[in-house]
Amino acid sequence: MFRTSDGGPIQMYEDPYDPIVSYSSPMAGWLYARHPKIPDYWTAVAEEPTRDRAEETETGQGRRSKKTNRKARVSDDSVRTALYRIRNADGELLYVGISAKPPQRWGQHAADKDWWPEVAGLSIEWFDSKTEALAMEARAIRTERPRHNIQHNGTDVPPKV
Repeated sequence: MFRTSDGGPIQMYEDPYDPIVSYSSPMAGWLYARHPKIPDYWTAVAEEPTRDRAEETETGQGRRSKKTNRKARVSDDSVRTALYRIRNADGELLYVGISAKPPQRWGQHAADKDWWPEVAGLSIEWFDSKTEALAMEARAIRTERPRHNIQHNGTDVPPKV
């Protein structure tokens, strides 16, 4: 078991988008519960509700009234997003993409891309926002020229293999 510098156990928190991944601090906007069998491990159980926050104020007659202050809904841009690269056995870059849930996205590729059987390696890089990941994806495609990307690759038709 891993320990902190003061000897205490490290608390690990499940990534709500990819349960295979965990972190040493919880992700903002999620509620966690202690795992029933794994000590010092917390699982993401639900997104924090986006509900009206009420403030009670005293009225002149001793009654309480509620003022509501709507909590802003988190936009897609604040979702941690992964940039992934898919390579063949020779190390050739086949595809670059982004996803908040990479394993699920890879499953989609496996189901509908004829090049998927060539896949021998996957790498992943996380960004704090979808906007940042989109920009890095476009840059990676333009500079690294993956074989199966069409958008940002300087062509409107799929490359010939």
